[in-house]
Amino acid sequence: DWQGATLQPTYEEWVDLLNQEAQSMARGQGSNRLTVMVGDSLSLWYPTEQLSSDRFWLNQGISGDTSAGVLRRLSAFDQARPDRVHVMVGINDLRRGASDEELLGNIHQIMQRLRQQHPDAEVVVHSILPTRLPALPSDRIQGLNQQIARLAQAEQVSYLDLQVYFTDAAGVLHRDLTTDGIHLSQRGYAVWRLALQQFNLA
Repeated sequence: DWQGATLQPTYEEWVDLLNQEAQSMARGQGSNRLTVMVGDSLSLWYPTEQLSSDRFWLNQGISGDTSAGVLRRLSAFDQARPDRVHVMVGINDLRRGASDEELLGNIHQIMQRLRQQHPDAEVVVHSILPTRLPALPSDRIQGLNQQIARLAQAEQVSYLDLQVYFTDAAGVLHRDLTTDGIHLSQRGYAVWRLALQQFNLA
């Protein structure tokens, strides 16, 4: 169980592990429905007990990953046959000083790549969540999300706007939904699951 390991794997080790898991899923999927979650630590730590039991799930999240990293990793599950792919990425780009143009360009390519490789799957791009970090102002995140929504519409992929679920009256991540101002608490993940259920995406 890598999530419970005391030694944190390197990024390259994570990529290798996720490649192996994706290949194993492709071989063993059979006729089962499959949902893939790809992204950063928000995806990685999505509680398995909150996942629907009527399908297989493949978690392709890596802590700290960026949109460029996710774009490079999409080929890992090329041989799998998902009917839905969730994408949660972007906050680490902002933390590392990426420009809006760079982030949006990568997310656009992620949409195009997934549509091309998995034409029968519903691709669901999630909005970038608000934070409580002063260095990541909410108005910038909201502006980016508006542009991501437009890209999703143009590329005929689904866009899940999570801002209304996670933002407090001050426009930042609700204190009860986070452990440190950026990562989600158990309650935060329960709210995310509620959003997925309300749009029949769980």
